[in-house]
Amino acid sequence: MTNEQLIGVIKHELPALLRSDPSLRQYIIELAREESAPRQQTEDRFDRMFAELARNREEWQEYVRTQHAKSQEQESKWEEYTKKQDAKWEAQERKWEENRKEWREYLEAQDAKWEAQERKWEENQKALTRSQDENRAMNSRVERHLGAMGARWGLQSEAAFRNALAAILEET
Repeated sequence: MTNEQLIGVIKHELPALLRSDPSLRQYIIELAREESAPRQQTEDRFDRMFAELARNREEWQEYVRTQHAKSQEQESKWEEYTKKQDAKWEAQERKWEENRKEWREYLEAQDAKWEAQERKWEENQKALTRSQDENRAMNSRVERHLGAMGARWGLQSEAAFRNALAAILEET
């Protein structure tokens, strides 16, 4: 018979033998006692393990409470920081809006100045054109008058030259 078969037979027959033979039962208990710790020692070990588990649970709960408090504090700081940043952002937005308004006003004023300058330029161009037209008309009149004067002077000088030449010839 193999060890496995023997173990199978023992497992099958042992419970009935222990019930029927108190001395066998006592013998097996004694054997087991030699290999195991006494009951009080085992209970003490369990008590120590349970106490250690209780301490670990208390430490863990304290750690969780501490972490929760730190988390709450951090959240509070974050909210405060966010509010400050929001306030800064709103102030910056107001400054940007003021700058945009000032730029619009400045550009509108520049446009108005430019339009006024354009009107003055156009008026000056018209005045210059009128002045040029008047100068051309005056030049034309002066040329006509000079031409007429030149013609008269030419006729008078020609007449004077003829008269002078006639007088010279009559004397000679």
